[in-house]
Amino acid sequence: GLMDDDGITNCGNAQNCVKVCPMSIPLTQAIYETNRDITVNALFGWLKK
Repeated sequence: GLMDDDGITNCGNAQNCVKVCPMSIPLTQAIYETNRDITVNALFGWLKK
């Protein structure tokens, strides 16, 4: 999934994806937000049970 070795946590923030994206999507921002959400859920998700 997203947290695996080849997932978003392996992103080096070189912004190569932003440079080649034909739609000018702010991919690094989306990767950051997704990574933050997954990390928060992994750390605190058990509190919601």
